[in-house]
Amino acid sequence: MGGKSLSGGSRPLLVRTQGSDRSLPAGPSYVIGRDPECDIAIADIRVSWHHAVLRLENGRWVLADNGSTNGTYAAGQRVERIQIDAECQVRLGNPADGPVLRCTVSGDGPPPEPDGEPGEAQPRSATTVRIGRAPENDIVVSDPTASRQHAELRNVAGECRIVDLDSSHGTFVNGQRVTDAALADGDTVRVGSALFRLIGQELQEVTDTDAEAGQAPPPVTGEAPPPAADEAPPVTAAPRISHRASLATWFGPGFYGQRTACGQVLTPAVVGVAHRSLPCGTLVKVSYRGRQLIVPVIDRGPYAHNGAAWDLTSGAAQALGVVDTVRVATRVVGIAPNTPALGLPPGSPPVAIAGGAVAL
Repeated sequence: MGGKSLSGGSRPLLVRTQGSDRSLPAGPSYVIGRDPECDIAIADIRVSWHHAVLRLENGRWVLADNGSTNGTYAAGQRVERIQIDAECQVRLGNPADGPVLRCTVSGDGPPPEPDGEPGEAQPRSATTVRIGRAPENDIVVSDPTASRQHAELRNVAGECRIVDLDSSHGTFVNGQRVTDAALADGDTVRVGSALFRLIGQELQEVTDTDAEAGQAPPPVTGEAPPPAADEAPPVTAAPRISHRASLATWFGPGFYGQRTACGQVLTPAVVGVAHRSLPCGTLVKVSYRGRQLIVPVIDRGPYAHNGAAWDLTSGAAQALGVVDTVRVATRVVGIAPNTPALGLPPGSPPVAIAGGAVAL
């Protein structure tokens, strides 16, 4: 979207919402809303289609509500306009649990020269991934030994680094406790009892199956420190769940009767998901608002330019209660043989496709 230019000399604005960081150059106005074409798209039904606007007024950043249905809130109070002088945090659509929007006015222009202020805080990269126990993290580790904001995976100029955020029990790379360390492809990172491996530029969880196959690193040596006063005590019997939050869309009507990229015939009964790179047959646990479903990868996509990482079939979307572009939690849990019947419920009848062929 983007509106008319207002000023060219003001500082850029750093905006974080739903695990995504953006640096907005001074100049245009920016629309926030549920519309995927918005400058900052937020997939939450409580957010209006064009909910609010970030713009410059007299050289200062302002967040203005755009006549939204459910409102914009700061410190629990509904507001129409907020001037952003340094940093602010608002909730959209609900004062208690609406999506959080954090805005910070960054430093002027290019990085400071060597004689600049020492220790000056630098804006985080747009590819920063937050890891921790709190649900607003990009990778959530539901383990009592993980801190709420435990660590960050930062990608700076193609180099991945893991940065511990003063966690109580530490962050470990290849079995060694670190505070800030560069990562190479294949390195392992432990947060609480969750173990991840860097594949490309993403952290992928090492499952129990991987560990049995000998893919886990040597155990961490040394005794873990006792939990901090504000941390829950370790509960060894509690299950540990890790998931990554990402956007998902859905597809179906208009494609029924056609073959997917993995060779299946799409029908309303097929329960699966499309992904751009995961192998056909990869099993993914998808969680949305208390519902969980394990679906196989049966196609490639999504192709919408709205930041979505997954494209659910209509059957999967219906089972999960998904009706729009939404934020889901996902976790790869295994892989199944890629067959023509992949994604069909057991006992489903043969499916006729174009040309008279039959898919089992």
